Amino acid sequence: QTQPTSRDVTGRGKQTPYNFITKAYNASRWWSRDATGKGLKVAVFDTGLNPRQNYLRDVVEAVDFTPERNTADVVGHSSFMTGVIASRRGLDDAAGAARRGVDCAGFAPDASLYVLRVFTSKQASATDWFLEAFNHALHRRVHLINLAVGGPDYRDTPFVDKVSQLAAAGITIVSGAGNSGPGWGSLMNPADDAAVIGVAGLDKDGKLAAWSSRGMTLWEEPLGAGRAGVDVITHGEFWGADQHNACQHQWGTSVACPVVVGLLALLLSSLP
Repeated sequence: QTQPTSRDVTGRGKQTPYNFITKAYNASRWWSRDATGKGLKVAVFDTGLNPRQNYLRDVVEAVDFTPERNTADVVGHSSFMTGVIASRRGLDDAAGAARRGVDCAGFAPDASLYVLRVFTSKQASATDWFLEAFNHALHRRVHLINLAVGGPDYRDTPFVDKVSQLAAAGITIVSGAGNSGPGWGSLMNPADDAAVIGVAGLDKDGKLAAWSSRGMTLWEEPLGAGRAGVDVITHGEFWGADQHNACQHQWGTSVACPVVVGLLALLLSSLP
């Protein structure tokens, strides 16, 4: 059905500080104002979460919707997503480790996380698993959904209709554009959906990455011109948490996706 849209590249980020992404957006300035994501419910649709993680403060639940009936994150993709959004690594250190670049903190460490496992340990997924997870998110009344996955089939009507239902319910959905660039029309669904915030990625040099998918989509041709899909472009290559309570370097539009979700949680928590 869909695939996670980031890849692990060992050794590629040696010159990048662990705190690059939070420093790039001056997150510490917001933390000093007590804006930490508190009160925001964030759902992460991904590969699960290990039960013995120690880098997240407020995991409300981790629920598996696959036949494996296991919430563990074997792949490490979901651990990275949750870490970018809400890792507390370094933030509990009075010496300010995250600010010195020796740890990989996230943007909104006090956000409430709902980790919904929709991929197996072999990264397989199915539409009905997503539909169940979407209904669960509706029931939990989450505010934000990190949907760092993408697929080429806009004609998966049940999936597309459910995304529209969540958006109509006031849930903000953020999705990675895909890693099929630089060809035009390589944009993935649901990032191309008008009701979804589609996120493209910058490379380590701050330029639009060659791997980042482009839009407009071409699925309606020859009857239509396609739909614009990329709404935000942000960093898509840096360090974040891994499934072993350490840090890992990844790149992709999945990496860019939780930057937007984390920043939204951070900024929204600053509102009265």
